[in-house]
Amino acid sequence: MSNVLGKLKPIVDETILKLSKPNFRKDPIGGKFGFITSVISSAYKRHGAILEQTIVERLKECKHLEIFIEDKFPISSRASMLASQSGNDLDITSGTNLPFETRSPARVLQIDCIVYNKRKRSISSYEIKRGNGAFDAGKKRSIRNDLLSTNFLLKNYGKSKKIKVNKSYSYIICYYGLRALPIPFSLVKEDLDSHFGASIIKEVEQVNNYFKNSLHNMIDNKIK
Repeated sequence: MSNVLGKLKPIVDETILKLSKPNFRKDPIGGKFGFITSVISSAYKRHGAILEQTIVERLKECKHLEIFIEDKFPISSRASMLASQSGNDLDITSGTNLPFETRSPARVLQIDCIVYNKRKRSISSYEIKRGNGAFDAGKKRSIRNDLLSTNFLLKNYGKSKKIKVNKSYSYIICYYGLRALPIPFSLVKEDLDSHFGASIIKEVEQVNNYFKNSLHNMIDNKIK
């Protein structure tokens, strides 16, 4: 039995409480709709963090997966340069394994989730987005470079964790379907169960529905 909803309920409740007391300047003609517009806009942004945490918590429950969270993943100068020189060539990740070095990185990245699949002996990095809005060209380029830079180092990162790695992959999860990168480098909601070999969507949607219903009830009570 999954306990993801139980773990996320306090976080959702705290988020709804903060949304119920927004700190914004009221527009003279907005009235109750000004409140609704501001709260909904803020809710979209806050939901991204909730969605990310929900997926990660569900993956932690899967016995065949080992989860790593890296808030400051070091990117070497070589990896960063190779990524920037690759253009649109995402296939460059195949067979490109650079040394994983923690000293004097060119930059650091916040990796939403790194997953080691014990069955496949594969290691994969994930950036998690709502994926319900289009990404501009600059953002897509930034995402592509981050994905490439991470993937170049991922196999040797796994070795630094004393795990046996046969393959390494990097993905962006665009949950609601607007892909920032082409297949197979992006995943959407419908891909997740088969990709991870476990029930993911059901547990995530339970949290999403709890957030949505709590949000709608709060707004209804505020504008009565």
